[in-house]
Amino acid sequence: AAYTEHAAQHRAWLHEKCTLMQDRAFPSTLIEMKKLLGESTRFRNEEVPVRQREKQKLFHQYRELEKYFESVGECDIEPTLRPEALEQAWSRLMMAHQERERDLADEIRRLERLQRLAEKLHRDIKQTESGLDNVERHIESEIRRVERGVHPAEAKMAAEQIEQELRSMEHTIQEMFQDSPALREG
Repeated sequence: AAYTEHAAQHRAWLHEKCTLMQDRAFPSTLIEMKKLLGESTRFRNEEVPVRQREKQKLFHQYRELEKYFESVGECDIEPTLRPEALEQAWSRLMMAHQERERDLADEIRRLERLQRLAEKLHRDIKQTESGLDNVERHIESEIRRVERGVHPAEAKMAAEQIEQELRSMEHTIQEMFQDSPALREG
């Protein structure tokens, strides 16, 4: 009776954890994902060893009961509570846990890549804003010089310099347009 009760509790724990390990409704933020990975690591390092020792105790109890069952000629333990079934459930849980940790790590890598891309876009936007502000000031300065009667060759040179600055920013803007769909698509 004690074996059956403990084995049933162990089986229920295995089933509950296996269901949890198969859940792929992951949160969308990197912080929450890293928290989930931490919980998964704690499960592997703290909970699994304790439950593995419990499983070994159960198997030892069952071997002791087997001697009794042999003497009376029957085994009144349901098949799902026997060591073979519990070991299969344990193996399924360990496999599900490995797959979940792999999927968590993949998702964290994806979110980290998106975060780096978002940070790059943010830097590029700031740099482009600053560059456009500088170009605007340069244009205003050149307008004043032209109004004061600067030589046409100097005005042409200044216009070419402004055009070069804009071309440089255009390249950065094109990169931002190429990067931004990756952020939208996730």
